[in-house]
Amino acid sequence: MPSAPHTLDDLIAVHSVSQLKALYFRLMDTKQWDLWEALYTPDAVLDASGDAEAMAGLGFSMPPGDALVFRTAAGIRQAVSGALEGVRTVHHGHMGEFEILAPDRVRAIWAMQDIIRYPPGAPMPIKGFDGFGHYEDHYVLRDGQWLIESVRLTRLVLLPV
Repeated sequence: MPSAPHTLDDLIAVHSVSQLKALYFRLMDTKQWDLWEALYTPDAVLDASGDAEAMAGLGFSMPPGDALVFRTAAGIRQAVSGALEGVRTVHHGHMGEFEILAPDRVRAIWAMQDIIRYPPGAPMPIKGFDGFGHYEDHYVLRDGQWLIESVRLTRLVLLPV
């Protein structure tokens, strides 16, 4: 069970991380990739392998194992911006659970919802989907700025449209 923030510094960290995640979603949905990439540490990791089974269930051809694990901020940007090229998206994070790991480290779990709509004629098995699940993120404070160190996305439900 995550421990609640106990100090003013903890509350400031939670607020800062919450603002960072809100910015993450907005920049992704508005396709502002330079700014979005800058939210990550250079050596960040994005693990979307928890989505493979659910996506395969919708008819997507999924790569094996760790092919859905992306490393470095630039690599994450390339993978996500490529996957979302021309795609309309809306991402929401809700009900953050925070654990202060150290004065410069926070772990957060976010309930999430995303709406994905592919462009007409896209070579996809469906027109889009509504997804529900969780993000588990690790954040680190570097040079006075909170950054995303790792993200693990797991969708629990995917509803095709």
